[in-house]
Amino acid sequence: MLRTWFCVDIRTLALFRFFIGLLAFSDIFRRYGMIDVFYSTKGIRLHSSTITEYSNRYFSLLDSFPQSIEVHIFFIVSMICSLCLMVGYKTKFFQVLTAIGIISIHNHLLMLENAGDMFFNAILVWTLFLPLGKVWSIDSLCKSFKNRKEINSTQLNIKDDTNKSYKVCHLAYFAVLLQFSAIYF
Repeated sequence: MLRTWFCVDIRTLALFRFFIGLLAFSDIFRRYGMIDVFYSTKGIRLHSSTITEYSNRYFSLLDSFPQSIEVHIFFIVSMICSLCLMVGYKTKFFQVLTAIGIISIHNHLLMLENAGDMFFNAILVWTLFLPLGKVWSIDSLCKSFKNRKEINSTQLNIKDDTNKSYKVCHLAYFAVLLQFSAIYF
């Protein structure tokens, strides 16, 4: 019974990785047109007017990059990181960078954040503990090329799935399920 709540197929995680990378890219891309209005020193200064000595401090790297060109570069780098996550290139590294980028953008102006942004932040953090790049990724393809040396076409067609488990059990998967179910309760 508990196994069904804590175990997931890694192919499902690969699909999830693709869609979470796509969602991260589209979230950053939709905000890109408003960079100079909300995120840089050129536009509305909501950020500096809402922070007092008594207000909570939230993590955001955008506080360190106030100029327009710096914010543009930050957004572009974050979009590239989300694309790398989507295809599974250096998955864990770009997963961390995508989470930092998205959380920084969301936390820069809390007045613009909604419940969906907070949920997305939580999902990004919980999935850091899951092996999203084990299959259907550039990482898994490179690992396969490194582990198996095929010399002719016959060897290319031999499937080596012996002792390969497609299930992974982790508390983080249960936490993701709990996050999704909490929305409906």
